[in-house]
Amino acid sequence: MNPVYQYNISQPAYFQRLVGRFLLALSFLLVGLLTVIKVEAQPNITRAEYFFDTDPGFGNAVAIGVPNGTGDVLTDAGFTSNISSLSTGIHQLFIRVQDANNQWSISNRTFFYKAPDPLPGGVPNIVRAEYFFDTEPGFGAGTAISVPNGTGNILTDASFTSNISSLSIGVHQLFIRVQDANNQWSFSNRTYFYKGPDAQAGGIPNIVRAEYFFDTEPGFGAGTAITVPNNTGNILTDASFTSNISSLSTGVHQLFIRVQDANNQWSISNRTFFYKGPDAQAG
Repeated sequence: MNPVYQYNISQPAYFQRLVGRFLLALSFLLVGLLTVIKVEAQPNITRAEYFFDTDPGFGNAVAIGVPNGTGDVLTDAGFTSNISSLSTGIHQLFIRVQDANNQWSISNRTFFYKAPDPLPGGVPNIVRAEYFFDTEPGFGAGTAISVPNGTGNILTDASFTSNISSLSIGVHQLFIRVQDANNQWSFSNRTYFYKGPDAQAGGIPNIVRAEYFFDTEPGFGAGTAITVPNNTGNILTDASFTSNISSLSTGVHQLFIRVQDANNQWSISNRTFFYKGPDAQAG
């Protein structure tokens, strides 16, 4: 049976990754400030395609069906691909679209891992999981994570709490991996997090200010202000803003967002990338 890879554009490509939900005491948490930038009168999307690893040239990749009435934003399209010809290991998936004026978007890229072909009898169950911070202690020497009974060969719902008091203030790496019933370890999934200074007496101070900037650091307090809702507390979970990007050139840019608390301490600057397309043509 050929291995089949399924991808849904509406849920950007995590590809059946192991996710360890962890509860960490962090001083600042800026969750998903989503800026939607849309230029009016953009031509509709008429074509989409994907390829793995090597670019075959615009229009020469594998076609993706574009739903009728898509408009100028493709938000819900899926495809199934036979990846039997790909080797075991890390690969790149590229997706791009073309509009009614025959202009192609940039090629959006994500990474995924193709596992070895399953052994006779199916994929063995997960029996062990562990995590560690920053430095590799060796397989089996990390801190154990409890694996629920009946987990099977995919670990989808497990959590743990860790004491991070011994970690220094700053950015750290968290690694998580699992072991199966055949004693084979997965690769180590990595994520970053920031440990803030220890909270002062009275608890974590409230967020009182937020700002953003594009591409170049203007200095703390010199970015463009974002309105912070009243009674925000020490976690900013629901704030949005609109920005005029007419001065930005066509191409890929960086958006940075950060917050300041009542003690005048700034968070790290959260960064995301976006693409500004060419100015829309008349019509």
